[in-house]
Amino acid sequence: NHHFCGGLGNILLHNTDSLFIKNTTQEQIHKVIEDTKLEHGVDLEVDKDYRYVVLSNRKKNYLGVTKEGKVDVKGLTGKKSHTPPFIRNLFYELLDVLSRVQTVDDFENAKKQIS
Repeated sequence: NHHFCGGLGNILLHNTDSLFIKNTTQEQIHKVIEDTKLEHGVDLEVDKDYRYVVLSNRKKNYLGVTKEGKVDVKGLTGKKSHTPPFIRNLFYELLDVLSRVQTVDDFENAKKQIS
């Protein structure tokens, strides 16, 4: 059932234990937390506040950059131990570039730098 957020909209992704919501205010987040508790008896809490998230079509595969610039990687192959070291090094260099992205223009510059 996908009705746990009512009219909030902008849900990018939800997993068993997480929910990603785009462009919400603190008031909207508080309302989701309250409504979910009242209607379903489920306690929610904000774990991370991402500046942006890059989602994959695969489950538990994404990267998010927090407002402080910390990169959070889940499930992506570049991070895994079986990945060849030179590819893993390139992956972490790419993450370093992405951690500094603040605006759409920064993304364009990052793409040029990565290419």
